[in-house]
Amino acid sequence: MATEQQAVKPGDRFLRLGPHETVWVVKCLLDMDDMPPHLHLTPEGSETRLLTFSVAAVQDDKLFKKLGNGG
Repeated sequence: MATEQQAVKPGDRFLRLGPHETVWVVKCLLDMDDMPPHLHLTPEGSETRLLTFSVAAVQDDKLFKKLGNGG
């Protein structure tokens, strides 16, 4: 699992796919006992929302598309 976590790091940007596509930025990685790796995402340009997803979810190309860092 460590290699899975290393593939995603704070600052990485992901496009959340769907009818209302939005860009989300990895805020931090979470170490949750007895759970797969998770992370916190915030919408780009806003700190008012925070979502928790598994690392596997953001790596699923049906849910998210990884973007380059910084725009």
